[in-house]
This record gives sequence, structure tokens and C-alpha cells, in this order.
Amino acid sequence: MVKYLGIDLGGTKIAAGIVNEKGKVLKRAVVPTEGEKGQDAIVQNILKAVDSVYSKDVKAFGMGVPGSVDFDNGIITSTANLPITNLAIRDILQKRYKKPVFLDNDAKAFTLGEAIFGEGKKYKHVIGITLGTGVGGGLVIDKKIYHGRGNATEFGHMTIFFNSDRERKGNKGDFECFVGTVAIKEMAAKLDMKDAFELHEEAKAGNHDALQAWHTVGKYLGILLYNITRSVDPDIIVFGGNISNNWDFFCKSMEDELKLRLQSDIPILARSKMTDSTIVGAACLAMAKP
Repeated sequence: MVKYLGIDLGGTKIAAGIVNEKGKVLKRAVVPTEGEKGQDAIVQNILKAVDSVYSKDVKAFGMGVPGSVDFDNGIITSTANLPITNLAIRDILQKRYKKPVFLDNDAKAFTLGEAIFGEGKKYKHVIGITLGTGVGGGLVIDKKIYHGRGNATEFGHMTIFFNSDRERKGNKGDFECFVGTVAIKEMAAKLDMKDAFELHEEAKAGNHDALQAWHTVGKYLGILLYNITRSVDPDIIVFGGNISNNWDFFCKSMEDELKLRLQSDIPILARSKMTDSTIVGAACLAMAKP
């Protein structure tokens, strides 16, 4: 049995797991990221997570990173929510474990995992969208990640309102400003709720205002999907990330908005059903290499 090691570097936690060639997670570990302690501490926690699951029969490593990646040279160039700059993580891991290491953006890794083992495994053109602190995206064509010049499919940084006062990294009307965790927390605050979790619980209990807030999130997502579909016209769009746990509250308004604007057949819209999809996706980065 061939084994791979997948690493998911997150803003609050690092998950690592052993994955077999069928996409099953055989062993996993989670440790805190502790980004507030700086880059060196993050590296030590990555190694701690890997040490917890590592075995010598692992063929190769794959790693998903929440930010920009120089995947040819194995360098994390920058991340939005962690103090990491130009970290040569591939060299660090290869020196310690003597195994090949492949890394990429975490949303692209997620999409690859869905295209190989998940909701997109029967399709040629697969879009993945991760909804969390930010909005990540990936495009996989024939089981291969599309990168463009390097960092394509950053859907969360597309412009939704060009003249908005909200901006992220200089982009006014940046999509993440309206459906990222911070934006949803602001929606919750206007309803005297703490965060996305409380907004979820209130919607679950039938609170009209909470349900309306998720309806609005769905409309924004529908606009995003319209732009993606007009550009790429994928077979399927798969959602993951913590905010996708609210799927039942926003999927209908999202689909209705997409249908209203597209006025033609829409892609299949699905929520990931994979357990540990981020670990599996990271491992797929290694599986996809010869």
C-alpha cells in the first residue's frame, strides 16, 4: 500500500495525516499554529504535526498553504493571516525527512482532492471554493491544477462592487469584504449576535433576521459563481471551508441568483462530503507527481 503525508497549514491549526492511494486518511494529528509567536514557531509546529503521524514508508509529502506559493521552488512567499514571508518549507521538510515535498495554495489543493476523490471525480472541469476567513479558489482540468502565471483563481479577490468603501489589499469592493468571516461577523453584530457560529445557530432555530443574513450571503455567492461560470464554464463547483457548514441556509439564494443572471444551464453545485478534505487534498499534490 502506497502512503502519502498531507499537511494543511491553517491560520489557527495545522493538520497532518497519512493518506493511502485511495484517498483514505489512515492517521491524523492536529496542533495549534500559534502564528502570534512568529515564523519559527510555526515551522516547529509543522514539524510537530508531521512527527505525530510520520512513518518511513511514506512515499512523498504534499502541503496546502493559505497564501501565495512559489510551488516550483517550494517556498511560501506570503500569507494573509500568518507572519510568513519567503519560507523555504520544502527544503526544511526534505532535509529532515528525506522525502519529496510538493506544496501549493490550500484552496487549489482542496480542489484537486475533490477532483480526484470527491464530488468532482467524474468531471473534467472542476472549480473548488473554500469559504472561511477568506474565500479561496481552484480550477482543476483533467486532474491537473490550473495556475496561470502562478496564482490564478483567487476568486475571493475578484471585484464585486467597484466603487465600494470596503477594500482588501488595495482592491475596493473585494469579494472577501462581503462574504469572508469578518464580513459575516459584521452582519451578526448588526443583529446583536457574536459571530458566524451564533448566526448559524439562530438560523437553525428559525430566526428570520439570521436566515435573511445567510440569504444575502447566498446572493453574493451567486454573483461570484456567475462571473466564474462566464469565465470558465465548469462542469461542477464544489464548496468547502467552515462557512460552507451553513450550506442549507445560503444554497438556495445562491443558486437562484446564478440562474437569474446566467439564464442557461448552470454547473452542478455541491458541498464537499469528504472527511479531512484539506489533508486529502494536500496529499493529492504528491500523488499527482510522477
